[in-house]
Amino acid sequence: MSPAERKARRQEDREAKQRQKEEEQRLREEEKARELAERAAAKEREAAERAERKAARAGGRRRARKSERAESERRQNEPERLDHDVVARIRQYGVTPSPGEPDERGDAEPSPQPPLPTDPNEPRDAE
Repeated sequence: MSPAERKARRQEDREAKQRQKEEEQRLREEEKARELAERAAAKEREAAERAERKAARAGGRRRARKSERAESERRQNEPERLDHDVVARIRQYGVTPSPGEPDERGDAEPSPQPPLPTDPNEPRDAE
C-alpha cells in the first residue's frame, strides 16, 4: 500500500468515526428531548388531575353547603306535617292534637279507628 493510499484510508477511518460520534450524539440528544417531553407531559397531567380533584372537592363543599342552606330554609318556611298513619296512631292511643293545630287532612271525613295490633304470629280472621 502506498503512502497516499494509507493516508486516504486513515482519512476515511477518521471521517467514519466522526460520523459515528455525531450519530451517537444525535441519538442521545433525541432521547434526552423525549424524556424531557415525557416529564413535562406527566407534570401537566398531574397538575390537571390535582386541579380537577381540588375543583371537585370545592364544588362538593359548595353544593353541600347550598343544599343544606336551602333545606333548612325550606324546613323553616313550611309548617310541620305529620303523615296520615302517624296521625292515625296518635288517635288510636288516645292522644289528640291541641286545639290550635288543624288536622292534616283538613275538613275530610275522620278515618275509622284502626284495629288494635295483634301478635304477628297469630292467623288473622278474614275481615
